[in-house]
Amino acid sequence: MVAQHLSVILRLVLSMLAFEAGARVYNQPKNEKLLNKASPKMAQQGGAQERSYLNVVVDLKKDGSFEVVKATRVLGEVILRDFQSSDFIYQATIGETTLAVAFFPENPFLVRALADPKNPNESTTEANAAVIVVNIPLEHGSLSAISKLRLKIFKLLPGTNVDKLDPPVFAELKAQKRLVLIRDLASKTFGRSISKKLRTVRN
Repeated sequence: MVAQHLSVILRLVLSMLAFEAGARVYNQPKNEKLLNKASPKMAQQGGAQERSYLNVVVDLKKDGSFEVVKATRVLGEVILRDFQSSDFIYQATIGETTLAVAFFPENPFLVRALADPKNPNESTTEANAAVIVVNIPLEHGSLSAISKLRLKIFKLLPGTNVDKLDPPVFAELKAQKRLVLIRDLASKTFGRSISKKLRTVRN
């Protein structure tokens, strides 16, 4: 009799343990299940698709000559200046593909002089050189073709107002002849210089 009672009690205990284990699996959070199922291969693919952009610092002379001071590939998302903060716009291209169009914060060559106590009005002049910074998204295999990168700088004609700049709006401005090309940094010098100085960082 004692053996029978022990056998019944043991079966009840085992049954309760099995029920609790099943309940834990059933109530496992969905995101935890998905995380457990995610394979290393999927994680690698996510990393390979990570967005990046070029941050390029250029010492630009008024005679058209220039030097790429620094070229950095930044892992992360870029925000281009698409609102009109000045009349100066840069366009980055590889072949016929436009990678970026964005406004400069102001005339790159503009130099502001501090107001003199005798003359409270701010004075401005144009320098013979300027250091400019441009950001260029890297997409569609553009990273492997950086040596073909070209940079153009345009000035809007007086009275031209732009609500939001993007490639289609830029193309329309060119078609309407509302842009004047003031600098053209060809790929054989600009792109190749970037290739030589390029380094990668995480944003």
